[in-house]
Amino acid sequence: MKHDSTQPFPQQASQGGPPEMPGKREDEAPRGSRRRAVLVGSCVVLVLAGTAGAVAYTWLPKQAATHQAEAPAAAKSAEVIKTDLAERKTFAGTLGYGKERPVIGAREGTVTWVPKPGTVIDRGDQVLEINVRPVHAFFGETPLFRTLGPKSPTPAKGDAAPGTDGRATPSPGSKDAPKDAQDGPPERASGAQAEEGEVAGPGTVGRDVRVLEENLYALGYRDFGRPDDRFTQATVEAVKKWQRATGLKPTGTVSPGDVTVVPGASRIAQVQAQLGGKAEVGAELLTVSGTSRTVSVPMSVTDKALAKKGAKVTVSLPGGKKEELGKVTEVGTAARPAEEAKEDASGGGRPSGTSGEAKVTVTVTLDTPQAAGDLDGAPVSVHFASETRRGVLAVPVGALVALREGGYAVRVLEAGASRLIPVKTGMFAKGLVEVSSDQLSDGQQVVTTA
Repeated sequence: MKHDSTQPFPQQASQGGPPEMPGKREDEAPRGSRRRAVLVGSCVVLVLAGTAGAVAYTWLPKQAATHQAEAPAAAKSAEVIKTDLAERKTFAGTLGYGKERPVIGAREGTVTWVPKPGTVIDRGDQVLEINVRPVHAFFGETPLFRTLGPKSPTPAKGDAAPGTDGRATPSPGSKDAPKDAQDGPPERASGAQAEEGEVAGPGTVGRDVRVLEENLYALGYRDFGRPDDRFTQATVEAVKKWQRATGLKPTGTVSPGDVTVVPGASRIAQVQAQLGGKAEVGAELLTVSGTSRTVSVPMSVTDKALAKKGAKVTVSLPGGKKEELGKVTEVGTAARPAEEAKEDASGGGRPSGTSGEAKVTVTVTLDTPQAAGDLDGAPVSVHFASETRRGVLAVPVGALVALREGGYAVRVLEAGASRLIPVKTGMFAKGLVEVSSDQLSDGQQVVTTA
């Protein structure tokens, strides 16, 4: 009998059972389908096994990484140091160029030149110009309060002004000594004379004479010898030489409108006079200040004891800049109402003291003025030492360990090991704390959190 190639060969049972009879059953899958099923099943098993292995491989490192991240950070150490600690009290101040003072007009006329704010004027420099006639800077404490020069044969008319002897005397209004035609309208002489309009001539004695001679001497005009308080003909000759050098007509006469007296080299802070405007006697024309960068600090009378002249302070500048060292250079003696003192400081810190107390102005000079840049009128905080502990042992505050029974200890590192040493704490300052113990000395290493 010929074999039908279309019929499948008998299959052996998977467990070694009897062979199946030839023929096709309705529930029997084709042979190729069964092979594919077996192959797919095997692949699924392999994939699952591979996936499980991959999952296990990924999970283990993650667990290890998580465990490592949760491990405590390595301990830090710091050295026990011997240093000075100081508690600080903070006051608000203003960074600028010191106290400002006005320049008062002593001559009437038209303003023909003004300086720029920020200009520094020295002895003999021109400060202002009225009627094309300059006003020069002299140094001193006493302003010229009368006209000094050769005796005038004919007294000029003028308004009354107070004299140094307490009598009513002429104020600006009299005709001065001859001037160049280009000087414009006649100047009004201001002075304290014995009689109305009289020029105080040779033989006059006074503090204003000394100011005049001291400035002439410093500028190189020394006909009179050493400066004193007596006005002489030699002083008149020195004045004439100075006038020639400055482009003025050499009359030998100096009036209060010719010079303005300031304490020393000054910086033009503000210019109130308007170019082409009217200058009047008694009007505020300019405002000047010192030339050094300083901090003005209003302090209550009760806090004044913290500000000793020469005492070191720290100043926190605005704009996130670091603290700068400075020192107290002047302590005011005149107490003013707190409302007035606010003009000397604003912002930059939390002022100490009671708001209603009278204030004195304390002046602080920076050790490094250039650190303040071009700041002017800026609010700052000034820190004064209220109590100082010198030569004490100190550790970072993070080195303190609170004990269960109370108090504190520090953990000292020694030869790879550590031990707790109870300590007594003192002053806290700048992140450090004063500690004391018979078992502690400078140079030891302690565990700290920072």
